[in-house]
Amino acid sequence: MKLSIADLLKGTEEIETAIADYYGSKTNQNASRVLEAVKKQMDQGTRLLVAASPSADVVNINDKKKQERRFRLNRLKSPDGREVAVAFTTETEQKKGKPTSAIAMPIKDVIEMLDQNQELSGVIINPWGQRFIIPRQSVAVLLGKNSAAQAALQSHVYVEKGDITQLAVECIVNAANESLLGGGGVDGAIHKAAGPKLLEECMTLGGCKTGEAKITKGYDLKAAHIIHTVGPVYPEGGSAEDKKKASELLASCYLKSLDLAKAGNIHSIAFPAISTGAYGYPLGEAVPIAMSAATAWLRTNKDYIMQIIMCCKDDDVLSEYRNFLGRISELNKATAAARTGAAPEKDLARSAFMGCALGDALGVPYEFKTREEMTAEPAAGMTGHGTHDQPEGTWSDDSSMIFAAVGSMNSGTVNYKDIMENYFKWRMYGEYTPAGEMFDIGNATDTAIMNYARGTDPLK
Repeated sequence: MKLSIADLLKGTEEIETAIADYYGSKTNQNASRVLEAVKKQMDQGTRLLVAASPSADVVNINDKKKQERRFRLNRLKSPDGREVAVAFTTETEQKKGKPTSAIAMPIKDVIEMLDQNQELSGVIINPWGQRFIIPRQSVAVLLGKNSAAQAALQSHVYVEKGDITQLAVECIVNAANESLLGGGGVDGAIHKAAGPKLLEECMTLGGCKTGEAKITKGYDLKAAHIIHTVGPVYPEGGSAEDKKKASELLASCYLKSLDLAKAGNIHSIAFPAISTGAYGYPLGEAVPIAMSAATAWLRTNKDYIMQIIMCCKDDDVLSEYRNFLGRISELNKATAAARTGAAPEKDLARSAFMGCALGDALGVPYEFKTREEMTAEPAAGMTGHGTHDQPEGTWSDDSSMIFAAVGSMNSGTVNYKDIMENYFKWRMYGEYTPAGEMFDIGNATDTAIMNYARGTDPLK
């Protein structure tokens, strides 16, 4: 019986559905799901319609059961200007654009062609509709040539708003207390959703220390497992050392939970914003710790596939995560531009200045201590620097001067007099300071600024 084109393309519906989901929300998670659907259908022998014409050169496809066939791939320019091969999931998708000949070809053959043809940067699926490009970088993963690359492709940190008790993942994390016997907030919600058998199992665990984690079954939840971890109480009004210890314990909650998940052969896990409820951890401090811990774990365990979801209970949490990711994205763009030489000189200088300011802000609580308070070499025994009791995130005079220089750049006119004007505003009126008041200035800096105020040329 002769098979129709529709019969040959059976199975591509799953790929179309994944692409539609990606267009509904263009997240890394949904992009990965498209590639997973392609890989699944490839392994099942599903075909795609590939735009191609008979030829005696360019591409050589060997079919062991039939005679050798040769084709010339039809190509398109991708949105970024590179050449891609063209494939369709159905005849309907093929007919949406200009007429073109096509061949029903196993997905594996398509991917192998991409692997062999270095001129192609990828394969575009359904270019006239909801298009999706399979990039060249994905070839090794789809063909199973690189397990580390496969893990890296499928391992991501995602941010989603929702009810953690309703997520269809293998494991959810409970922000528990040390007794593990239930409580308020997300802890109470998870116990309620999981049912009474969860409490029965928790009673056998002997509690859990802050920063540690223990695992139970999920019972009535969609998730098969629950990892219980105890976050730190935020040391409001505490010393810099207290806050540093709390940040380490919070990071440990994420790292220990992920270690436990890996030990249990779990590949998808959802976290709440640990310690940001009754334990008082500010979102602005907790989110960077959570994301840093998660991404560091993925780097350390690059051969293990893990999908991590940061589940946001409301818009405030979601907004904080998005703002953080936005800042990281801008930093990555600036870094990439700097490496390729694509960024204008002024932008590179601005990015460098802002990086200095960030490092300064992180170090202020430690810089402004007397040297006798610091025991690590080479600081021990040295003198100088009084303490100004500044909290973490406060920048010093160094950063205020950096901001003053960046302010000059933003004005569109970069000259020494303009920068000195901004320095003077900082010195006299507290502009570019964290609290509207200058709290520290070096003697030489003070002299130079005041000399400028008296009319001295800043270059002399």
